[in-house]
Amino acid sequence: MGNRRKISRREFLQVTAMAVGGSTLAACTPTTPVPTTAPAPTTAPVATASTAAKYKEPAMLEALVAEGKLPPVAERLPENPWVAPVLDKNGVSGGVIRRAYTGPGDKWGMSKLCDRAMVWFDLDLVMRPRQCESWEVNEDGSQYTFHIRKGTKWSDGVEFTSKDVRFWFEKVISNATLFPAMDGKWWTGQSADKQVMELETPDDYTFTFKYKAPKPLLIYVIGREGIGAPEHYLKDWIMDTTSDKEGLQAKVTAAGFESWDKYFIDNRRFWMWNPDLPHFGPWNAKNDLNAEKWIIERNPYFFGVDSDGMQLPYLDGVHSRLFSDAQTFNLWMANGEIDFQARRVQVGDYTYLKENEASGDY
Repeated sequence: MGNRRKISRREFLQVTAMAVGGSTLAACTPTTPVPTTAPAPTTAPVATASTAAKYKEPAMLEALVAEGKLPPVAERLPENPWVAPVLDKNGVSGGVIRRAYTGPGDKWGMSKLCDRAMVWFDLDLVMRPRQCESWEVNEDGSQYTFHIRKGTKWSDGVEFTSKDVRFWFEKVISNATLFPAMDGKWWTGQSADKQVMELETPDDYTFTFKYKAPKPLLIYVIGREGIGAPEHYLKDWIMDTTSDKEGLQAKVTAAGFESWDKYFIDNRRFWMWNPDLPHFGPWNAKNDLNAEKWIIERNPYFFGVDSDGMQLPYLDGVHSRLFSDAQTFNLWMANGEIDFQARRVQVGDYTYLKENEASGDY
């Protein structure tokens, strides 16, 4: 590691800003016409020889692999991993960035860097496979079939299959105690006589959403939607599926919640609040969201690589420091203690931040 070139903060911000800018443009551009027809079927690009032949191990994980505490990177990735598009050039793996946050109520800040799911936009604002390998849609947009990347794993190393999609559909989003009003993504018709979609899972790596009427815009509204839930973990936190109802109630009471569903909705289903929750994001929470410094570290089972075969994410972690007033936050930036952040930065503080640009190295 001693021979690795260090990347300056300015270089890091240039590369990262381009990456974040691309996803922000895709999510926020108001002039893009809203599509009225279902997108054409699409397939993920097959990993090239440079990635498939030799995947690269993040340096942070090398010791764990050598000690036998973690499988090699090729065994942690799907058979055909997601290959991240290159915006300008591939990044440098390793390192930590420093951010700031205002506490548990600010949990969505980090989620903005983590919540791209089954599909997402490319640079031309065309929806492409991401977590899924491909999808097909029928002619009128009433039926969508998704193909899971074989070998995709939850953050605890357990394989993700269509069984997790069925559990998510039948035991989570269809559970009236948890969600009295089902999200409109999953039904057609009017709310008074809504027709909930049907789910088919013909094999471990295929699932189909079948609607009673056309749902042509579905693919455009599920880019940030977590489809699937880790049955092996979450079944113990739902009263209808747990084998130990008394034990679950005891945990609910100990955590200070009035009911199991409140505990599930407000805590157990979020990776930010619940470090034990298996998920697909690039980083895992390592401590409590109430901490003075909230730490997240790379997910060894993340399903993506860059075009050189380096497993993503590039960053080993993100450290978010707690603050309660804007003056403290501004002082940290002026002192060079914040590496990359737009959230909570106020336009009204422009003059102060511009005056301290050199000392803050931003």
